[in-house]
Amino acid sequence: MLRVIVFLCLISTIVQGFGQFSVLLSPKSLEFTGDDKLESAYVGDVLLAALGNAIAGSSKWTGMSVRDPFSLAQTSIIVLLVRGVLNMTTPQGAGNYELKGIGVEDSLNYMVSQLPKETVNDINFTNHKEGLRKFEECFGTLDTPVVHSVQYLRPKQYWSHKHFLDQLGLIKLATQKLDVILKPSHVLIYRISLDRIVKVARYAPISEAKALLATIIANLLNVIRERNESVLLVQVTLGQKTQLLTKSHTREKINKSPFEKMNDNVDHPILANIIIWFCVVFALVITIICYAIATIDPGRDSIIYRVSTVKDWTKKKH
Repeated sequence: MLRVIVFLCLISTIVQGFGQFSVLLSPKSLEFTGDDKLESAYVGDVLLAALGNAIAGSSKWTGMSVRDPFSLAQTSIIVLLVRGVLNMTTPQGAGNYELKGIGVEDSLNYMVSQLPKETVNDINFTNHKEGLRKFEECFGTLDTPVVHSVQYLRPKQYWSHKHFLDQLGLIKLATQKLDVILKPSHVLIYRISLDRIVKVARYAPISEAKALLATIIANLLNVIRERNESVLLVQVTLGQKTQLLTKSHTREKINKSPFEKMNDNVDHPILANIIIWFCVVFALVITIICYAIATIDPGRDSIIYRVSTVKDWTKKKH
């Protein structure tokens, strides 16, 4: 009975999908329509294209179209990556696209590697100390404000709760200093994890954490609308299933974008010569063997003839 319950839970998790790609705000130069599913490995390439960068390859996703290609250079992007939940509440008018497959974080890493370092601020709060260090590099040393009074989260008892609330406070405070980093063709990425909160089998803390995060994002959205019309604000959620599947695959299979070109350092001429001459020699050998078989004398040249033939000197003895 227990196996059946576990099996049904796994099926329900698969049906729910891998996560969600939500466009909360987009500049006039871009238009997001429809509800097509987006492959996770293409998230970074969609954002690269939104900045006006050239990408190799093609995708069947039709959710984004470019209205004014000459204004793409003025676009700046803010990405909020939330790990541990499949979806979150989005404001009215947001474009929501279900993700399929794995590789969102690797796709974002690929996007970061393709952009100049001075134009990208990747604040990874999944490692709290590293996230704080990167945050101070971007915004300077700031005192973490209290977000809200909480009811179910226990910051005095659990480090995961305290870190999460500290991160929300920093994002809220940084909202007032976006002009420092939100420049044309600049990217700001916040990576937040709810994994440790979600692992506790209690709905109330999870619900409260999602509500607090949604409030911070809504505040960020309102501030951006008042200050800048060339910002693309994106929210990406990743369920725990996605992370488990990602860990089960080797890094070599998912650390590259589907659009990434083959390494130019490979000695293609040498490989081509080896393959060509091997094929020529192999074809020549096969031709000689076929010719020999075709011209063989079934009588005197066969093995049966040679074994069964009686020599002349043996006949003389008899």
